[in-house]
Amino acid sequence: MYIQIPQECGAKDLFKAIIEHLKYQMTKGTVAEIRDRMLRVLTSCGVEMLIIDEADRLKPKTFAEVRDIFDKLNIALTSPAFERDRIPS
Repeated sequence: MYIQIPQECGAKDLFKAIIEHLKYQMTKGTVAEIRDRMLRVLTSCGVEMLIIDEADRLKPKTFAEVRDIFDKLNIALTSPAFERDRIPS
């Protein structure tokens, strides 16, 4: 699955982009509730790889959320930005 994310992308924006890309409706709720919905949607859709274009647009704290997606679902994650070494540390 390939997604493009907006500038200054926080966790809620990332989860929304994933949910809506898979043609599900975004629901209101806390970040934790939306994260759980996003994880259920990724699982039910059988997503095996997530490509995040412009990952350098992620807010620094959001990188932990990306890592959690990998840890919880064991899916491949990549970004063209990783290749360009533009990710802030």
